[in-house]
Amino acid sequence: MLLYTADFGGQRFHVYDAKNDKFYEKITKEDFINLKGFNMVDGATLVVECAHLREWHKKTMAQPLKYDELVQLKKNCDLRNISIKLFPQNSTPKARKLANVSEDDKSDEADTRAIANFLLNDSKAFNALKDFHPTKMEDFQKKSGFVFTY
Repeated sequence: MLLYTADFGGQRFHVYDAKNDKFYEKITKEDFINLKGFNMVDGATLVVECAHLREWHKKTMAQPLKYDELVQLKKNCDLRNISIKLFPQNSTPKARKLANVSEDDKSDEADTRAIANFLLNDSKAFNALKDFHPTKMEDFQKKSGFVFTY
């Protein structure tokens, strides 16, 4: 499987190429959107933690991309037959534990490697990932509002 996992931290994207065991760090938003700087292969799967592919708003640092940038990322991936999957929020610590990552290692590299390791070793988990669809913040809130109300 051609699997790439991505994380966002320090105002940059970080991408791990699982097939080639190669980590690419400090990729700008623009390069990430345009699939540059990490040798993305056509037909691959890109997995990103769900929170990082939500529409940007003033009160967050976890969502770096505006709606139009999310749409452009999706278009660029579609043109190259790259599927984008969402890794569930708050699941990275579980993946880190399963990969025996030290609790002291909070790096983006450790996170991307742990997520890839988990998904490559559990096909059911990989198959359960949701597809990415650009969503405006207000639409996401309307769709998810009942969860927060509950």
